[in-house]
Amino acid sequence: MLARTQTAFFLATAMATPAAASWFYTTDEVGIAAEIVGDGLLPTESFGTNRTVRIWAVMPSGWRLDAVAGNNEQSLHFSTDASFYQDVLGGATSMFIAQALFDLVPEVQWDSFLTIGATDNSGGGAPGGNNNLSHIGIDFEPFELGNAVNSSNGSCFILPTDQQGETTTFTDACGREGTGVLIAQFTLLGAEASINGSVLLQGRDADSNTWQSRIADFTVGPEGLSNATPPVACAGDINSDEVIDVFDLLELLDRFSSGACADITGDLQINAEDFLHLLEHWGACSGP
Repeated sequence: MLARTQTAFFLATAMATPAAASWFYTTDEVGIAAEIVGDGLLPTESFGTNRTVRIWAVMPSGWRLDAVAGNNEQSLHFSTDASFYQDVLGGATSMFIAQALFDLVPEVQWDSFLTIGATDNSGGGAPGGNNNLSHIGIDFEPFELGNAVNSSNGSCFILPTDQQGETTTFTDACGREGTGVLIAQFTLLGAEASINGSVLLQGRDADSNTWQSRIADFTVGPEGLSNATPPVACAGDINSDEVIDVFDLLELLDRFSSGACADITGDLQINAEDFLHLLEHWGACSGP
């Protein structure tokens, strides 16, 4: 445990260093997406309207994530306009989510927590089936009361040898399959609840080069749509037939102003900007 604590101190110190540091590179190939786990997983007669979502760091297959952090340039922040469910038998990170309690106290499974890869203390859902998550410098007390979590000098982290940081596949709120690493689960108490956040992510690419991604002021709306997904090739191809044509235009018209999954520009709504993008890229897919 001493070695892991020393590593935590190194990570927290390094992440407070200005971007001029040369041992990592920044990337826009990493973003945020949401998976809808379910509605009403907590008894509505006791908790009212509730929705459970999982937040994923989206990245290319073969990459990995080692730290979910905040520093004086990019804070770690998750908040909601409702409140986060916090079970008395749960905790602020996945290390406190006891898989052994799920049958006896099902609500523990839907607790709100930060993580890297794993959904519980046994490593459920994570590559390798283990959970070695550590954290340093984060005051979780407000979060444990259902409020925001904030840190400008803290991190949840694993070692670069821990398999749980490797990418796996997931399905986002639009039913699209992606690759990434789970970084949080939130059960939101309240109708039409959204999530706001910012985060500094660090990991390694397929060639073992260290990368960082600073994701500022992202939103996950009530429908589970994120405005911080990485750039999508041929975004106007809504029906995924590798051509932007009248079928995609009709889909946009059908969903106009709905904020649904046909959103092309990533602003969580369908408006004139989406139509302009589609018209500018009309024809066979050849770019973004």
